[in-house]
Amino acid sequence: MEASTLVLGMIRSKAVDEKRVWIGTSQGNCTYEYDEAMPLEDFNQLHAANMRADERKDAVVICHSLPFFWARPFVNEYTCAPCPPVGYTPALAVGRAMAETDIYNKEFVKACNRMDEVWVPSKFSRDTMIASGMIESKIRIVPIAVNTTRYNPESNKPLQLPKGQLVFGRHRRPLLNEYLVDIPPSPPSPPPPPRTRDRFQLENKKAPTPQPPSPPSPSPPPQLRVEAEKFKSQSMISPQRNDHPSPPFVFISTFKWEKRKGWDRLIHAYVQEFSEQDNVELYIITKRFMAGSDFSGDIYNYSATHLGMLTQEQWSRGPTIYLITSHLEAEDYAQIYRASNSYVIPTRGEGWGMPITEAMSMGIPAIVTGWSGTADFVDDAVGYPLNYTLSEVPAGEPWWFLGARWADVDITHLRRVMRHVYDHPEEAAAKGRAARQLMVDKYSPDIVAKAIVAELDRVQTMLSDGTCNHCYNTQFVATPMQVFSLKAWHTVQDIWGAAKWRVGGLRNLTVIIVLVATAAILSLLYWFKPHRFYLLYSIFKIRVLLPMLVAARNTTQKSWNRNRKHNS
Repeated sequence: MEASTLVLGMIRSKAVDEKRVWIGTSQGNCTYEYDEAMPLEDFNQLHAANMRADERKDAVVICHSLPFFWARPFVNEYTCAPCPPVGYTPALAVGRAMAETDIYNKEFVKACNRMDEVWVPSKFSRDTMIASGMIESKIRIVPIAVNTTRYNPESNKPLQLPKGQLVFGRHRRPLLNEYLVDIPPSPPSPPPPPRTRDRFQLENKKAPTPQPPSPPSPSPPPQLRVEAEKFKSQSMISPQRNDHPSPPFVFISTFKWEKRKGWDRLIHAYVQEFSEQDNVELYIITKRFMAGSDFSGDIYNYSATHLGMLTQEQWSRGPTIYLITSHLEAEDYAQIYRASNSYVIPTRGEGWGMPITEAMSMGIPAIVTGWSGTADFVDDAVGYPLNYTLSEVPAGEPWWFLGARWADVDITHLRRVMRHVYDHPEEAAAKGRAARQLMVDKYSPDIVAKAIVAELDRVQTMLSDGTCNHCYNTQFVATPMQVFSLKAWHTVQDIWGAAKWRVGGLRNLTVIIVLVATAAILSLLYWFKPHRFYLLYSIFKIRVLLPMLVAARNTTQKSWNRNRKHNS
């Protein structure tokens, strides 16, 4: 999302000629398709930029992914489109990186030091990386843009509430049937452009290195799980009543379901501070991330273990909490922010915090941890920074966090701040207006695009003056022999991938023979006509190999489907 906002901001602000901007996909599967969460106009512009990609031209290449996906000279983890492209010497290779804990992983530091420059979004990231061993002269601060046009309170209507699954408390508004359980399905989206793939790298089938699973959270006793399921089914039809004449005060929080986001601290503080007597609602919009997806079960388990709430009666007498896990489009996010009074997230660490800036752009104040990347744009003038203490990252978290510390929010302070905002909505609204102005003045796409253009102009000036000692750096670029070895290995893997689908019969056998013969021809071409090798290999990848593999897979899948139907 950040990368697309950056690219679209540069294009639409006219800060850079659109024809000079090209992108490639990386990490996972390069065969992408239209995502309903993204406006079609945005997708079409990004798709056009992807089709313009041409590694024969000199370029400033910005690698926008985790550092172990950067190709300097090779990647540590599989990606279908290494960045920079393997064997390619850009005018400048830039890594886009950010720190979320007090120490930057040493393997990430090595990857950053192999890049020509590293652009970070915040002072926190810069200071943390330098303290962790990064070369200071390579770091530049370039903030992350927020789409202040899409997230504009004047152009969005409030979303009709309630929405989602009622987890705690009772309904305080009139209900619409389609809102009882999650979000109603969105209308059909326009047909996407034809699927495409990055033209530089084939879809290698090497799986990422598996990480040790997270330790399971403590499960409640069987009778508690039964009560939880009973409560979830009954709470959705609980009677609506609101003893207050005014609409409920709405807290909103959006995040991936992981411990780093501090959902446990949020539930703890909110449930302890408020009760069914308070005219308040908390909406949590979340999605799965590297863990299970039983979000409401996690909440019930936590409340039973840490808050002593074991029965349906206790849950129903708590403050109102809704959980939204279904698909939301970009305009839905803007509208639910418009219907909210305050954003809250007791995060343990952020590289930046795009959902926070989006909420602030919609004119609502943010209650957020006063540490890490968010400290660059959340202060007492536009929000409510939270007190915290640093603690060691526990086992079971992503490996790049291990050995570092992150922030645990002071629950007592969080309770006090949420109560203060609830009791003083006028003050919160005033801070929200100031937050909106801050986003427009410093972090709109036009402003950030100008900052990026200033960096590009700086590089251009150094190139013209001959003072850019780190431009066209070949120190960490793969040699032709290394490139050939990598491409040959990818070819062998693709041949093996086709061989695994041999159930399709003679057709697949023909594919394998053609692949082996083509690999032999390419090897001979490399030794005798290297320049023709690169051209023919690129054509072979896109025009020959991929359709063959897809055809082989489809044939096998049809055969398996027929056998399954016959057996059933």
